Amino acid sequence: MILIFSFIFKCFISILLLLFSTNYLVKNKLDSSSNINLSILNLSSISLLSCLYSFTSDSNLFLYIIGMVPITFIFLMYMNNDKTNKELYLILFTNIILLSLNYFFIVIILNIIYYVNSIYFEQFNIFFKNDDQFDNDDMVL
Repeated sequence: MILIFSFIFKCFISILLLLFSTNYLVKNKLDSSSNINLSILNLSSISLLSCLYSFTSDSNLFLYIIGMVPITFIFLMYMNNDKTNKELYLILFTNIILLSLNYFFIVIILNIIYYVNSIYFEQFNIFFKNDDQFDNDDMVL
């Protein structure tokens, strides 16, 4: 019973993070057909990997690694076809792997960091690249 609730929770979180990533991390919106394909890919991979992880023992993750090979290959094909949204596919791929391994809080923290970076990227860039302000060598601290 707990396995079913965990599976439903993982699928819900993966769809929520997919919507989060496509709306906030990608500046230009994706078209609806690729968004549907991406959600199907996201749900199928999270369901496959979470089932394989729950059926394998902790000492032997051979089935989980076998399941990761085709999913990695599919994500590499998506990244090769769509050169503009490589960061989106990498973020979704890391979300899928970490969710299937039951690292919920790390996924949430990583997505908050990505979100803050996407909003305040220009401010961070100005803050860290402001070299013309400190050109004097005789500055007293």
